[in-house]
Parts: sequence; structure tokens; C-alpha cells
Amino acid sequence: MTKNIDQILKHAVDNGMNVLLKGAHGVGKTAMVQACFEAAGLKWKYYSASTMDPWVDFIGVPKEKTENGVTYLDLVRPRDLAADEVEAIFFDELNRAHKKIRNAVMELIQFKSINGKKFKNLKIVWAAINPDDDEGTYDVEKLDPAQIDRFQIHVDVPNEPNVGWFKKTFGSQGERAVKWWGSLEDKVKAFVSPRRLEYALQALNSGGDCRCVLDARANVSNFISTMAKGDPLEVCNDLVKKTPTEIQRFLMDNNNLKHVQNTVFTEERFLRALAKHLPTEFLLKELMPRNSANNTKLIAYVSNNPDIFDSIGDHILSNSGSYPDSLKKGFENHKLRKQRMERDALNNSAKMMEKLNSLSKVGKRDINEEHVVLNKQKIRVGDLTVDNYERLTNGRRFRVTKPQQDRITAGQLTREEALREMLTRMIETGSESTDE
Repeated sequence: MTKNIDQILKHAVDNGMNVLLKGAHGVGKTAMVQACFEAAGLKWKYYSASTMDPWVDFIGVPKEKTENGVTYLDLVRPRDLAADEVEAIFFDELNRAHKKIRNAVMELIQFKSINGKKFKNLKIVWAAINPDDDEGTYDVEKLDPAQIDRFQIHVDVPNEPNVGWFKKTFGSQGERAVKWWGSLEDKVKAFVSPRRLEYALQALNSGGDCRCVLDARANVSNFISTMAKGDPLEVCNDLVKKTPTEIQRFLMDNNNLKHVQNTVFTEERFLRALAKHLPTEFLLKELMPRNSANNTKLIAYVSNNPDIFDSIGDHILSNSGSYPDSLKKGFENHKLRKQRMERDALNNSAKMMEKLNSLSKVGKRDINEEHVVLNKQKIRVGDLTVDNYERLTNGRRFRVTKPQQDRITAGQLTREEALREMLTRMIETGSESTDE
């Protein structure tokens, strides 16, 4: 609706229609009207209806006049109205106005006159009101149906900041502020009206303390951080493109970590990319039940991620009473899986050593004297090492297989032994290796 309001108001100006805007305090009703009137180049008059004197400010005060020998009372109108140059009038907070004002506005809206005296240049009369709910949230009077019916257009202004206005007024900072507001829980948004958001930016940019402007329930620290560092979503999008070292350096800064942690914990793609780089102490703290109310995705991710298990698994399992049962169960499964892999690796290593021993001689010749074909290069096995592999094979790189890497990580195999295993398989099969 917010995007369409500007179009609705412009249409009303172009077609001489009276508009009644209804919305909560601080949603920008007055700013919308001002922007619309000024864009149309109208000569307009603003009235704060709640503080108007019905006679002095609007209807006029009686003054004795004498004309052709006849003395009578006539109304002397305020200067702006007496000149009859006004093209548009806006009554702010009309349902806080004196009853005499509201009644006079009825005539003005319908006939463009007050007490029968017409205004030749007046085209439109607009007004803004606060809701008159049954709870009595606002100290306002209900407009009667006849008063409301005088306005052709009724606009309900939503209780949300207008991104166009904030961008125009505060630039990219205004856009970030509106995004920050949009990330708040609905119940918290009620405490941060668009006007409060505007005041917070004014305070921040003048060196003031936003904590004196925004309700504490709105996470003011996050607001300040967002204004200084940028939208957390955008920060995380940039962060995942960096190297692991750069990511870790960024997350080691506690201020940076606080700024992005909620986004990391709630966005699956950021969990996958960044969780393994979180500082260990911070991660362990956030996995505890007292901190896990909003971190369910983090717990689920860590519970199913063996890479993270390798760094914190021992601590979790030795202090299992301090962590959620789902995490404990997941890590127990990781431990069992790792133990099985280690047993399988040992068994496979033993079998491979048997093969190596059995193939240490082919016929009566040493295996090192055999030749293999790699990258179309015929090379003596005894000449190949990990260090000269790429040079002797004319640019081919040696890469271990995943099972071999697991054994290397477990300290059960060296890269040289992995190379020998590959060469042995090639001799057995009589083919060129594909284990690059």
C-alpha cells in the first residue's frame, strides 16, 4: 500500500478531490501531504487543528464596520485566507480539533466557503486523523459520518516507514534503517514508529545516543551497528566471498560477530558457509540451552556436521549435560562413525600392505624397476615421488583419494605411501591411473 499512496494522492490533486488520511502517530502523513502539494506547485496552508482557535485562526473575528452610514459587524479573516490565494488546505489531527472547527471544515470541504463566503482559488481540502479505536489509544473525537463523507478519498496509512522518503532524506543510511525496522518482530514494531526511526537517525548523525530515542525492546545496539557497518544480510553476502582466513579474522572481532550472528543463525546458506569459522568459545556458548531459544537452526546444523564435530566434539561429549540432547545424540553418532572409519582404514591399510609385500617383486624383478604410463609418459616406478610427480608426468597433479585422505588425517598413511598404493594398483590392472 505504501508504494501506491503517492500515486493515490497525486491523482486526488490532479482531479480536485478531498482526501482524509488515517493512520497511527508518526507514520508520515504530514510529510506525504507536504511532498504531494509541493510537487504539484500548490499554494497551500497548513493547520494544526488540535491547537486552532476557531475564530482567530480560521473563521475570523468580528469587527465593527460602517458603510454608507450603516454600522454593522463583519468578520476579519486571517491574512492567508483574506488574500484568497490559497489553493489547498491541510488540517492535521482534525479529530483533535474543536467542534466549531470541525463543523466549519464541513462547509469548507463541500462548498469551498466559510459562512457563505467562497474562496475562488481553493481547489482541495485534505485532513489527517489518528484512529479512534475502542481502547481509547488516542485522545481524539470520533468524526461523525457526515464529516467523513465530505472527503472523496479515504487513505489508511500503514504503520511502516516510507523507504522512498527515508532514502531521500538520509540516503543509503535511510534504506538501511528501513530494512532494520522490517527485521523487527511485529510486536516490537509498534514501539518504533517511522517518526521514532527518523528521530533515531537524527540523534545518531548529530552524535547523540539512540538509546534515549528508541525503545530498548528494539535492540538498539543492533540498530547502531547496522547504521555503522551496513545491513547484516549484505555484510554476510560479502563475507561468504572472502577467503577462510579473512572470514575468521572478521568473526574474531566481537562487534562484527554480534552484528551478523542473528543472520548467520537463521539463514541456512550462511550457516553452511560460516558456522565452521565461528570462534570455538562463542560457538560452544551459543549451543547451550539457555542461549538456544533462537538458535535452533544452528544446533541442527552443528548436530549433523562432522567437520565441526572434529573441533568441538570432545568438549561437547565430555560436558554433555550442558548441551541439548539433540546435539549430544548427533555428536555420539559422529563419534561412532569416525571410529568405524578408523577401523575400516586400518583394515584396508593392512590389506594393502599385504598386497604391497606380495607385489614387492614381479617375477624376480623389484617393483621399483616396473614402468607405468602417466599422462602419456612412460616412467620407472622407482623414479616417482610426491615431490617430482608433476614434473615427471608433464604437469599432471597427484591427488589422494577421499579414503586415503581420511587415513592421512588419522596418521595412518603418508602421501608417499598413498602414491605407492596408486602405482601398485596400476601395475595390478595394467592401466593408466585416474586417481588425480
